[in-house]
Amino acid sequence: MLRYSLFRELVNISSPSLKEESISLFIKAYLTNLGFIYREDRLGNLLFFKALESVEYCFVAHMDTVEGANVAHLMEDEVRFFTDKTTALGADDKCAIAVMLELAKECSCDNVAFLFFIGEEIGLYGSSHMDKALLEGLEDSLFFVLDAEGEIGTIINEAVGKSRITFTCQGKASHAGFAPEKGINAIRVLSQIALELPQGRPDEISTCNIGSFIAEGSTNVVSSLAKLTFELRSLDDSNRKKLEEKIIKKSQEIAQDSLALLDVKVEDLYKHYKINKEDEIVLKAKKAIESIKPKAQITSTTGGSDANSLNSFGYKAIVLTCGYFNPHGVEEYIYKRELDKLYFLVKKLIS
Repeated sequence: MLRYSLFRELVNISSPSLKEESISLFIKAYLTNLGFIYREDRLGNLLFFKALESVEYCFVAHMDTVEGANVAHLMEDEVRFFTDKTTALGADDKCAIAVMLELAKECSCDNVAFLFFIGEEIGLYGSSHMDKALLEGLEDSLFFVLDAEGEIGTIINEAVGKSRITFTCQGKASHAGFAPEKGINAIRVLSQIALELPQGRPDEISTCNIGSFIAEGSTNVVSSLAKLTFELRSLDDSNRKKLEEKIIKKSQEIAQDSLALLDVKVEDLYKHYKINKEDEIVLKAKKAIESIKPKAQITSTTGGSDANSLNSFGYKAIVLTCGYFNPHGVEEYIYKRELDKLYFLVKKLIS
């Protein structure tokens, strides 16, 4: 089947985040050969279409993979694609690209656009920084982002917003043997702050996690510099901001009491979105899914995707599950039947 051969070819193309040139060239050659016109912004995000004024639906995928899928050691049997467990597979998101390319070849696609982003795996970099002119003319189109783990049949109509907070603590260096009392230990201060940070689920709609703690140095010197990164996600952006304020206030109090200097950098990586379950785009996806299986599931997620960026720019976007499992790790796989279902689903969405 074409989708299988395309998938095999795509997973053998190296495309780690911000190094998507090879897969971009492959997609350009394939789609322009089928008569598609394309736009490319300064980052390398790509939009393909035949007649812009006729576009009703836009399918979205990202071209990059995690480093572990570069290049995938592909294996397969009669029922699934997987790897030799030394690499990730990269079905996230190359299964979506394969299906989109097959659709472009097998259908007229006059009412369809295909959108490919770079850098999704590094905080939605491509979609969140895209040139606004890239999607000019598609304000009324419906965007289906093909990028979620799980069997075909789930619609994600809501996703969290996410912040990253970086704490840099500056203490005072001193000889640890001769004059430890003259020093201010940045590791100790930042550790106290870390213990006060919420971890896991601070409430029913939010999650928090310490991602890194870096403090290089020698044991004979009182540490003068330490750095910690922390993420915060929530299904309510105002709640996320309140948590941020509470965290920053407490951390500054701890640093002040210890006579250390603390720099706090907050990055609003992406915003929460929610599409009503009765909205046209959700109902269309539900109808298409229920033409190939008994019941569609509609749910929220604590993960982010390019749909967050699209919705924040004023476009209407939802996410659909793609049939892959265990993304980003060596256990990643996709059933061939799920790849088939994904193709039938996108074909049904444009009919």
